[in-house]
Amino acid sequence: MVGLGDAAVQEAADRIESHCQFEFPWRKIVYNLAPSHRRKSGTHFDLAMALALLFHTDQAALPKQSFGCIGELALDGELRPVTGVLPMADAAQKAGLDGLIVPAANLAEANLVPVPVYAFHRLEHIIHFLRQPDSYNPPNHSLPRRNVQLRLDFADVQGQEGLSPYIAAAAAGGHNF
Repeated sequence: MVGLGDAAVQEAADRIESHCQFEFPWRKIVYNLAPSHRRKSGTHFDLAMALALLFHTDQAALPKQSFGCIGELALDGELRPVTGVLPMADAAQKAGLDGLIVPAANLAEANLVPVPVYAFHRLEHIIHFLRQPDSYNPPNHSLPRRNVQLRLDFADVQGQEGLSPYIAAAAAGGHNF
């Protein structure tokens, strides 16, 4: 791994290699996490790196659509949820991607953005979906309805007394909070 990855990013190679259902090539593989001057952290790169390896070694069909991929890969191929899916889903929508692939546990969060979201429990389910896109069967999770008007009230916020002066100043000045 090159490109200022933290320990979790560096350990991604071990998580990818440990998934025994697919053949891990016995040659040097370099993942360039550009831009090299920005520090990368977390396990949300796992899924994209695993799929890139499978595409490169012809173990998975390269999709015709453009997908963003977010998720941690467990040692047994299970997809684990990650943090920060909402801003990544927003970035995928703004980039014009055809869809976003996420762990099933992140489905509700990713579905808040108007981009097609495909959620899975395991890596092999994604491979099957990429071979046969019409076979997608969403996980059984309750999905939030998009464009729902939420009733937010600052009276519901508790334990943030230190922020009150800043909120008042923002409101008085008509600034975004």
